[in-house]
Amino acid sequence: MLLLPWQAGFSWCAVLAPDSQIPRQGVLASAKPTGDPSATVWFMPSFTNGQKEALLKRCVCVVYSPTGEHFGIVPIEAMACSRPVVACDSGGPRESVLDGQTGYLCPPDENEFADALFKLVSSNSTEQTKMRNAALEHVTAKFGFEQFGQQLNQIVLSMACADQERDKSE
Repeated sequence: MLLLPWQAGFSWCAVLAPDSQIPRQGVLASAKPTGDPSATVWFMPSFTNGQKEALLKRCVCVVYSPTGEHFGIVPIEAMACSRPVVACDSGGPRESVLDGQTGYLCPPDENEFADALFKLVSSNSTEQTKMRNAALEHVTAKFGFEQFGQQLNQIVLSMACADQERDKSE
């Protein structure tokens, strides 16, 4: 059974810019241009970079729900801010999120997401810190500038070698 935030005891708010083209339906029907600082759950379909930065600093984790996403920068950004990610077990998150270490990968089912979120928020502070640290370490090691530079260098070298081999055979 899926509970709405207020049914589960969470205070919540929905935030949309006044000029947003997103329909104000469902949980967004009562959306306002500013959020309620005391709210536990915020629904924000779009936000500025400054808002994203502030939200990432305050959140416990990031929920990333697209299925079949080719890569998705959101999990990388979240883990770069030491935030675990709860994501669909498909597409890009399979490459970026380490299930049970840097977050949780779930089937695209609201109950599975709810279970993963509960597991994360109900864990003790030591376990949460361990997962946050693992998220940052993983994203730095796999997607950081140094790693990216090494991968790019390997691609350039292999292309240069392929050109040299082709030139020799002509």
